[in-house]
Amino acid sequence: MPGNKVTKMPSGTTLFQQMKPLAITAAVIFLALPIIYVGIEYTTSLAFIESYSYIKNHTSDLGIPYAYTDPLTNLQTYSYKAQLMRLNFVVNGFLYYIGHTVLLQATTPLTGGRYNLPRAAVSVIYCLGIVLVAAVPGGPGEKQDGKAVWHVVGAAMAIVGANVNIILAGLAAPSTTQPVYRGLCLLLGTVGSVGLAIFVARHGGGMQGFWQRSSIYPNHVWKFLTGIHLVYLLMQSKTADAIKRE
Repeated sequence: MPGNKVTKMPSGTTLFQQMKPLAITAAVIFLALPIIYVGIEYTTSLAFIESYSYIKNHTSDLGIPYAYTDPLTNLQTYSYKAQLMRLNFVVNGFLYYIGHTVLLQATTPLTGGRYNLPRAAVSVIYCLGIVLVAAVPGGPGEKQDGKAVWHVVGAAMAIVGANVNIILAGLAAPSTTQPVYRGLCLLLGTVGSVGLAIFVARHGGGMQGFWQRSSIYPNHVWKFLTGIHLVYLLMQSKTADAIKRE
């Protein structure tokens, strides 16, 4: 408005108009995905016989589709909803890839495309890894016939790929305009990487489920954080558009 002081938004800090539908799509995926994953994981754990421990049991124990004797408890064990958990892995992998691809397209004007290529690569690695985890369970049957190695490879691809991507997302975020998001990404990626190192070093210990989750859950937190960050960018862009119209 004439006579009013107009506040200008710094260039390169708001989403381009044509990128908003992409940002909305990515935000919806990343806000919903961790809720869906954790919700299904919990539902599946309730149908685990004898009992499931988030501290002692691996996540993939929920996806073993047959009865076996648990080496930790020597009890007959069966995950009644194993197929649901395996589907959870697959859906999570593909939605992660789709959401991440859209995320890179939406935020390239803000990041300058920094680390886009390696971030795209690790999202593919994550997707393939988590699908491989679903395709090849890690139970005693697979260990006996030698197929479990593919389960381990898939888990490594998914966990390493996710944590590398989180760190790259932090490095790509401009330190001047997105310092909070950048810092939280770097923190989450570091926590996940350290958790993985401890899990590998202490493999077979009584807290193996806890240490494995310390390397996995930072990725779920990152997805939700990224969804919130995109909502913030969309609101910021709406404010900038309103200022331009004055």
